[in-house]
Amino acid sequence: MISRLFLSLGVLLGIGVVAIQAHEMRQIGAYTSAVGFRAEPAFEDVVNAIDIFLNRTADNKAISVRDGDHVDLQA
Repeated sequence: MISRLFLSLGVLLGIGVVAIQAHEMRQIGAYTSAVGFRAEPAFEDVVNAIDIFLNRTADNKAISVRDGDHVDLQA
């Protein structure tokens, strides 16, 4: 019984790691971006969205409009 619980937990954690790795990360100058679909895996004819994360590479802090950062993106 307990071994099934640990096996189920391991499978669920493994699926979560795969979903996280589905975002592509790239370093662009002084910034690091991660882009992917909000719901992974993405299916045809299913509503989804784009996740875009921007961080400063130097301090790994997120870009924030509230902190005065200027953001101009097109997707």
